[in-house]
Amino acid sequence: MTAESVVTVKVRMPILLMSDAPVSDPARDYLRFNRYCNPLVDILTEPAVQTPLTIGVFGAWGSGKSTVIRLTDHMLERDHAGKFVRVHFNPWMHRKEPNMLVPLMHALHDTLASDPANRFAESAKKIWNVLVRLGANLVLKAVTADKVDVKELEELEARYAEEKGRVESAIRTLSKFLQKEADTLEKEDVRLVFFVDDLDRCEPDQMIDLLDSIKLFLDLRNAFFVIAADKEVIDRGVETRYGKYNFAGGRTAEIGAEYLDKLVQVPFYLLPLYSDDVENYVKGISQRLPEELRKLLSQVAQPNPRKVKRIINAFWILDAIGRPDLDRGVLLRLQVLQIQNSDIYWPASRENTLLLALEEAYNRKLDVSNIANFAKYAATDELVMKFCKQHYDPSSSLRHLFDKSPFAGVGNRLPDHFAAVGR
Repeated sequence: MTAESVVTVKVRMPILLMSDAPVSDPARDYLRFNRYCNPLVDILTEPAVQTPLTIGVFGAWGSGKSTVIRLTDHMLERDHAGKFVRVHFNPWMHRKEPNMLVPLMHALHDTLASDPANRFAESAKKIWNVLVRLGANLVLKAVTADKVDVKELEELEARYAEEKGRVESAIRTLSKFLQKEADTLEKEDVRLVFFVDDLDRCEPDQMIDLLDSIKLFLDLRNAFFVIAADKEVIDRGVETRYGKYNFAGGRTAEIGAEYLDKLVQVPFYLLPLYSDDVENYVKGISQRLPEELRKLLSQVAQPNPRKVKRIINAFWILDAIGRPDLDRGVLLRLQVLQIQNSDIYWPASRENTLLLALEEAYNRKLDVSNIANFAKYAATDELVMKFCKQHYDPSSSLRHLFDKSPFAGVGNRLPDHFAAVGR
């Protein structure tokens, strides 16, 4: 019998990283955003609802506002096909534009022109004619004296004056023109809905210019605006824009809220996520994560879908690099701190005793109120005590991260874990 050598081949598991793209498939709605999408669709489809109507979807960055918009759009397409002209506009992608109204009008034109049944070709053509006039104005304004001679400049100035008059005339009649086109859609039993996302990523002046344009030119019957934004960012943008007017009595801080209240008739505030929501989300998006690590992440992750994805992606990358000699639970904990609690992670990555002392505090082995308890830290006792007092909060989710002293459990290998995660 011939002896045969046996070769063991280790099969590498694929790295299943997650995109930050918003969810558009209801089957992957692990955070139950349909709680917001269903009433949104009800409002948009209710025949008796009065228009114009602006709806605000408010929440912090990474909380799921874009997902609400995508899922709502999906539901309109699936259940109300042909009944809506759905215009998607991301102002942040056009942040270099001098006037946000122009790319917004382009988005409206492109949506009308791409209708599969070619129902709105005439409206698209009319809007394009307006855009040509607006575009000519912007092109001529960009011409400078160092590019042409005096004679050419005089000719361009004359053309500019002529075009400027046309554009101003077009803008004066723009609202009436757009209302006429919206009325045309209404006769076809079609509603116009604008989805505006990432407004809060723009500069304050750009945010306000777009909101002003919406109010001035697109406050139309048979038209809806759904604006997703971090309301606090918008409020601060309005304060920045109008703060120079020195409102009396501390009213500057209220101006932002008052401005947005006048524009948005229906506010939707995304509710905070509970631990069960986070657990379902973690389980849904990362089946391969071991159960004990899923449970840990559910307990310590902040209720922000974007940050949860970042933690899991970072973990899979580190896992793929391969450090079987290191504790996976400690690595996950450090990645949570790095992404969610950088004010803890980075000082502790340079001085590991900070993290070990804080761990003792959370496990009630160290009273942070008495400097005498920090004597073992010698010359750094005041620094360590200050760090622990600043970050010790037994009511926070950090208590789960430090439970049963996992960092002390790896002993002198803690620096190796920090090195693997990054410092």
